[in-house]
Amino acid sequence: MGDKTKKTVGDNAEGKTESRQVSLTSAWMFKLKRSAPVVGQWMPEALKRRVHRARYRRRIGQAWAARGDNPVRMPDAHRVDFMVAGTQKAGTSALMDLFSQHERVVVPVLKEPHFFDNDGFFGSDDIPVPEYHDAFPWEGKDKLYGEGTPRNMFARRCVERIHRYNPDMRLICILRDPVERAFSAWNMNHGMVEERDFATLVEWERHAVAEHGPLQRGFVNYLSRGMYAHQVRHLRKHFPKEQLCFIRYREFREDNEAVFKTVCRFLGLPADVPGIQLKQSNVYRYDSALDLETEGALRAWFRPEVEDLEGLLGWDLSDWK
Repeated sequence: MGDKTKKTVGDNAEGKTESRQVSLTSAWMFKLKRSAPVVGQWMPEALKRRVHRARYRRRIGQAWAARGDNPVRMPDAHRVDFMVAGTQKAGTSALMDLFSQHERVVVPVLKEPHFFDNDGFFGSDDIPVPEYHDAFPWEGKDKLYGEGTPRNMFARRCVERIHRYNPDMRLICILRDPVERAFSAWNMNHGMVEERDFATLVEWERHAVAEHGPLQRGFVNYLSRGMYAHQVRHLRKHFPKEQLCFIRYREFREDNEAVFKTVCRFLGLPADVPGIQLKQSNVYRYDSALDLETEGALRAWFRPEVEDLEGLLGWDLSDWK
């Protein structure tokens, strides 16, 4: 018997209306994920780690099964060379799709392995390299290997673990207007039957951030993910500036070819590769627009953070204020 679905309506990249099918199983998993921090309060730590490890292995196994082959995996002695580390809802999927078409790049069987934010593998300081490398087919030392988990930039523990794994890692971070990014993330979750409205959630988070600082854990971090200045500082604490590449989402959206060439040069890759085409992904028109009152309040709230980021990166971010 087929899985029942909920239908929501959106627009694809060409402006044509199409429907999204959200299975009841996916909706149930969404709500379970949202309650995970609460469940985790009473779950024994060892059991929690086991559950996280099993979930990672299941996702990787399912991805290989769907691909239909079983190539040799990356050797333990090798290292992943680069990451599109964030931010969420800022074109990371599109950039990874471009990399997947580059003849000198190997991407994992899953675009977002979510290894370094998986606490199941980090009960000690040791990095379980074979588990991570199980996501990567091995195509030789002359290729560059990269992945695109957008949480890697945001979660402090991820940055520290990545540095332990490979201190020579190069990280690419796409930064989007934090107000637009927050509303886009909520809209994505709203498509997965998030019933709470955006204004209520961000008001709650503003109070939580005032009391605890940017929220690293929990399900509601629409604003915290857009507080880029502290993320940039944490990245620079662990990696030299020459290993970090920051991109404005608007520039990538308006001229993805030029930005892709810039990123290729940053990685030491040939920039002029024929036949590479951008494929639109995760593009939908919102069911409702962000109201002006909420937008104005959020822009005022983000302003000190945006001005801090301008100083760090030397960017003019007037359009974010």
